[in-house]
Amino acid sequence: MNRRTVLRSAGLACAVGLAGCSEGPDSGSGTSRSTTARTSEPGPEPESRTATDSKTSSEGDPTTERGDTDTDADTDTDPNPDPEPRSGTTLSGLAIDATPAALATLGPYERWATQRPATVTTFVNGLESPDGVEQFVEKRLTPIWERGGVPIVTWMPAYTNPPENSDPAVDRRIRAGEYDRIIEKWATSIEEWVLGPEGERTPQRRIYLRPAHEMNGNWFPWSATDSESTPADYIGMWRRVHDIFTGTAMESTHLQWIWAPNADEVGDIEAEQYYPGDEYVDWLGLDGFNFGDVESWSDWRSPEELFGGMLGRIRAITDKPVALTEFASTSFIDGTYRPEMKARWIRDVFSMIEREGIAMACWFDIDKRGEDESDWAVFGGDRGTAMYTDLQTVERYPVYEGYKEVVRSPWVLPARSEYPRVLTDREFAGRLDG
Repeated sequence: MNRRTVLRSAGLACAVGLAGCSEGPDSGSGTSRSTTARTSEPGPEPESRTATDSKTSSEGDPTTERGDTDTDADTDTDPNPDPEPRSGTTLSGLAIDATPAALATLGPYERWATQRPATVTTFVNGLESPDGVEQFVEKRLTPIWERGGVPIVTWMPAYTNPPENSDPAVDRRIRAGEYDRIIEKWATSIEEWVLGPEGERTPQRRIYLRPAHEMNGNWFPWSATDSESTPADYIGMWRRVHDIFTGTAMESTHLQWIWAPNADEVGDIEAEQYYPGDEYVDWLGLDGFNFGDVESWSDWRSPEELFGGMLGRIRAITDKPVALTEFASTSFIDGTYRPEMKARWIRDVFSMIEREGIAMACWFDIDKRGEDESDWAVFGGDRGTAMYTDLQTVERYPVYEGYKEVVRSPWVLPARSEYPRVLTDREFAGRLDG
């Protein structure tokens, strides 16, 4: 089926807690999903720095392999040893918007679900301003960590809002070293956040980095489809960013890298052509949305119909652990909103996740209005199968009770509330004991 360009930004909330109550079904109100056409803008003046004066360089043949960086090493660099292993196959997660309002819903979500998600995905334009790097780290990453989740930073090589309007040759320019200084700022700021000043923090934090996602679509400037760059530029960009971070003191027990194409491919360039290589990737991510009858070009698809083809393709590349880094379903089908159909899809997708051994599942928890958008949230969106009243805030939230039931399954692993590093080294690396 010929799909239109689908543009996306980011989600709603997550976390853990105690008090609250649920009531009967509630249908909520309408919503939609926004699309913005990408335009080429000149963007900020690139930094007066070249690949030759950077501390690292990924220039050259993108297929050239680096030295071994084995993430399967069982040596624990944490002075506090890992707790006992637990049985499970999938880390729970939510994708939320990078806003104070989204962060504020973490507590109510936690109290509704009675557990914390293991991972929380947030989004940032990575090239906007060096001055904004530390602010993002402290005002976005720290609240996520303090609410008990390991952050997944979707690092977008962009400097405009929306990111679709950034330079279509941005990956080629990053590969050439034009943005080294701001990337180095990101690396050193995250290093200090993870390790503490001069490595003094105990216990050390953890973080996932997901750069330049959904490259096999045509909605982001780092895609080689209808742009001024190539898959080789994308690979060179990824490797340069990775090498700059590798120059810090962070190890694989602190930082894991997620490469995440989209389940629906647009254009003639296949996802496999963008793969940076096993030495540069720790996890395979996959984004996908069931658009139902939201648009004339879309239809209701089962989880297998949505993910099956691309899931098999990325697993043919490598045996790295797989994460659904953004996934959700609308409730709009047959011309009306039917939360009970979305609830059934939730059960079906988690059955697929368990059956396929997917090691992390991050629901895109936000409703978005506009063209090609819909009611994606499972907590606090426009509708649900029940209403939850948070006794601490006295706020009422539409919720999908079926989602709470599946994430509380024994095989789905939440954050370890008793462990300061949230996940063990093995869990962090996707080596789960089912």
